[in-house]
Amino acid sequence: MKLRIIAVILCASVIATEAVADDFDRRGWYVGVGAGAGWDFLSEFIEEETGGIVALRPTGSFNARAGYRVFSWLAFEGMYEGVYGLTTEILGVEVGRYSFNSLLFNVKLIVPIWRLQPYFILGAGGQQGSFDGNGILDGFDASRWDPVVRTGFGLDAYVTKHWIVNVELTPSIRFTDWIDPSVSTDNVTLTLSGGVQYRF
Repeated sequence: MKLRIIAVILCASVIATEAVADDFDRRGWYVGVGAGAGWDFLSEFIEEETGGIVALRPTGSFNARAGYRVFSWLAFEGMYEGVYGLTTEILGVEVGRYSFNSLLFNVKLIVPIWRLQPYFILGAGGQQGSFDGNGILDGFDASRWDPVVRTGFGLDAYVTKHWIVNVELTPSIRFTDWIDPSVSTDNVTLTLSGGVQYRF
């Protein structure tokens, strides 16, 4: 009889341990980094309006974040994202490069489906944009900060209890025109990135 009781207690302990080990929607801190590609939505408009004379080429992006998961479905995080060197070409000749650096506070709404967890993310902050001219635009350099909103969708996939790989597709909308600060802009930078996160 005592052996049966001991066996039941041991089984219950193992089950409880496994449940804790699979606690993929738990509260807690996390950090992560990611990299991918960046595009500017103005590129298609510019190419159409100039008959293909002017073009903006895609480039690389990088992000880093740290956050806290408050509930199984909600997390808050601080984030940096950079898009480096969107090449501007005139008749196929590079005349300058745009770069964007964003500092953001994000709200992350999560669908906690065991190891695979899709999410919607909404962030706001500031974006530093810079243009470095060369060739015929040499000397036409500019740099400024503007408000930005970043929103999109992603997927977290738990490899272990602590390690996650993720993919994210997000446009960032800057709210002030590059040339005239009094005019709203439709300038949107899109990033597609993959990354890795660690949950404490």
